[in-house]
Amino acid sequence: LHLDTRTKKLTSFAPLHAATKNASVRQMVRHGDWLFLSLRARVLQYNISTREIKTFGRAEGIDNVSHIYVDNAQRLWIGVKKGVLHASAPYNKFEFTNLEEHKFRADSAY
Repeated sequence: LHLDTRTKKLTSFAPLHAATKNASVRQMVRHGDWLFLSLRARVLQYNISTREIKTFGRAEGIDNVSHIYVDNAQRLWIGVKKGVLHASAPYNKFEFTNLEEHKFRADSAY
């Protein structure tokens, strides 16, 4: 959504309208010129300057996205159903850590 501060009306943000149509955006994270949006089974990477959109999905191991985070080293972290994916800029190759293989206490956080 885009808020027009002059008219005070919400409208669809045109550059991302087609990519997010009929989808619930769960989380947005901005890091520099990049805006990352998590949807249920994919993550969109939108460059604010160039308006380029990249989609990461099942081919990268993304399913059931719970969280996205970009750290100070510009690594993108994506929480998914069975673990965590991470990639360094320019985010072309993701590595997966399977958290189901590790034993965690029920009252712990990870």
